[in-house]
Amino acid sequence: MAASTGSLGSAGSSSQEEVTLSAAVVDGNEVTVTIDNDTDESLVCTWHAKGKDAADGDDPAAAFHDIVEPGPREEKATIDVDGDYLINWDCTSSETDERWGTEGDQPTADPYAFAIGDDELGEGSLGGDTGSLVTGGLVVGSLVLGGLAIGGLVLG
Repeated sequence: MAASTGSLGSAGSSSQEEVTLSAAVVDGNEVTVTIDNDTDESLVCTWHAKGKDAADGDDPAAAFHDIVEPGPREEKATIDVDGDYLINWDCTSSETDERWGTEGDQPTADPYAFAIGDDELGEGSLGGDTGSLVTGGLVVGSLVLGGLAIGGLVLG
């Protein structure tokens, strides 16, 4: 399930579009998280994925902390438990006080939402090359490749 990187404000003089985060479920329970650093400097970035209903003290299902150079940086994570997840993130300049992400006093983005589905139940998330979003037995989306429809309307 795709979600917007969102925009809520600015951090110092930084532009909210300079650093963004996105994620895609690419293979069952594997998630690719991309931080796109459009600044000219190295940033210290952290992200963590937790279940949508997780408490503050709960351990994350996946986490990352490292230096992100200018350009895109992809990290893959495997999440073992199906469900709805949110990624909260923070990138900070080591040279200035600029900051991007969902954390801090002036967030520049909303948490990024995605879902890990249970294939046996017919539920999945949109992402990768194929997939459909199923709600209560009703297929609400389908993928068309070169004029060939994959999926369709299914009433449970």
